[in-house]
Amino acid sequence: MNLKSIITFSLATLSLIPLAPKMVMAQAVVSGASVHFIPDPISGNNFIQTISGSVSIPTGSFTGPTSIQPLVNSFSNINGSPTYDLLINPGGIDLTNPTSVTLNQQAADLLNASVGNISDVVSIIRANSNFLSNPSTAQAVATGSTTLSSPDGLIQSASAEYSLPIGLLFLGFDDGFNTGNCNGISGCIKITPFIDNLIAGDPSTPPVIQELTVDPGPVGLVNTPFDLATTAASILNGETNLSNIVSIIRAVSDANGVASPQVQARIAGAFTVQNQDGTTISTSGEIALPAGLYFATGDPGAGANVAFDCVQAGGLGCFSIIPELEQLAVGGLDFLNMTLLTINPGEVQPGDPSVGLNPGALNPASTDLNASAAFKIYENAGDINELSDLVSIIRAGAGTNSLTPESRPGARASGSSSIVLPNGATMSVNGEMTSSGSRYFQGGTPPSGSIIESLGYCNSSACLVIDPTITIETTDVNLSTIDELVIDPGIASTDAGWNFDAAAGYALSVAGTLQEQVSIIRAGGGLE
Repeated sequence: MNLKSIITFSLATLSLIPLAPKMVMAQAVVSGASVHFIPDPISGNNFIQTISGSVSIPTGSFTGPTSIQPLVNSFSNINGSPTYDLLINPGGIDLTNPTSVTLNQQAADLLNASVGNISDVVSIIRANSNFLSNPSTAQAVATGSTTLSSPDGLIQSASAEYSLPIGLLFLGFDDGFNTGNCNGISGCIKITPFIDNLIAGDPSTPPVIQELTVDPGPVGLVNTPFDLATTAASILNGETNLSNIVSIIRAVSDANGVASPQVQARIAGAFTVQNQDGTTISTSGEIALPAGLYFATGDPGAGANVAFDCVQAGGLGCFSIIPELEQLAVGGLDFLNMTLLTINPGEVQPGDPSVGLNPGALNPASTDLNASAAFKIYENAGDINELSDLVSIIRAGAGTNSLTPESRPGARASGSSSIVLPNGATMSVNGEMTSSGSRYFQGGTPPSGSIIESLGYCNSSACLVIDPTITIETTDVNLSTIDELVIDPGIASTDAGWNFDAAAGYALSVAGTLQEQVSIIRAGGGLE
């Protein structure tokens, strides 16, 4: 039996795409794809598996040369024939060599060179307020997708995407075995589809995509100036002199409070099945965090929140989607209906800023001006001896309209499901939830008896669970309907938030005396 694919096509591109036209910003992007014809030992025909992926960095460039490597996955199979993973290696990352030189980039370099001279720092920050109100929107983005086409015409496809907040990047997949020459800050990304029979090991049930995992490696900090606002946040984060802190916060604030980035971490996933009779069922979802926060998978040794093939330890950007299907008989043909889609993003990082986090760690204070100013409040909150410092900081960032811009992105969860019937009729249902302020969704609960529940991935992960109820009329499929769509991102967090307004509110909540309370309220007097 030939266990290898008959034909393998591999494609690769290394390109620059403008992701933020208003900033004239270009980003380095590497992408690749492969196509495999996999023999089915039972039918004697071929399945077709396609895999693709891409990864971008917010600044700098990939060093090359680019390598696209299909990897045999013996744990994933089509009736015994192994399927493939895809490893994309851009050859490394050079953050010192930007893909384009902009005024914003040069201003950030100049600001970084002025550290230690507070007069120059403040002057440079104030020179162009547009760089604060419209900071860079360049994000690190990792994507992966796979398609499985059966000889009988059944087609399945899965895709997933993760965008990081500003100032962070994916360092690169590294399994510790130097697979594909991926080690250190490589920029590598690995796409792993897991395929097996609907009932594992039962060839009477069709092979299905049971999971898609995308692993771009650990999340790291961009340590090169590329954006004025991000560089100013880093300077403020490391400042300990009260006078300098107040001067910087005043310089980065306007009527709407302390400046804020407009991008946020988000993970999206989708799954589609096109049946032999032409019925197509799709389910998708997206979950986004408040500005500054990000997702990362914990230590695999810690337990079941880790998705399949997330093999590294701590701080990962690995994420996955898990579709669940049921097999029916419609018109004498095998038919797959979708019963559940789970997006497993990992855990929300970096945690509650009021519990003594290290301000130098990988947290929003390192890259997000609003969060950096907020952290200065947390450092002084609750201490009567620091009241004058606390009041000075709050007063410096209190705009006439609010402490935190109303446009600062908040948490969001959405889901949709659609069905296209053979007669052309279409039905779709969608919904969205948002959380106010700095609260984030802590993760949904999979339905009892579901596969994802048994796997335990969502025990400590902020899973988004999309649960459509789709009734398939087996005697006349054109009468099928979507009866309900449940979107479960979990309950909102109670952590103190990574924004200036939330920090001021926290300071008021822990104020121990009336003097402290009155002083804090007065300091924020610009509030509506």
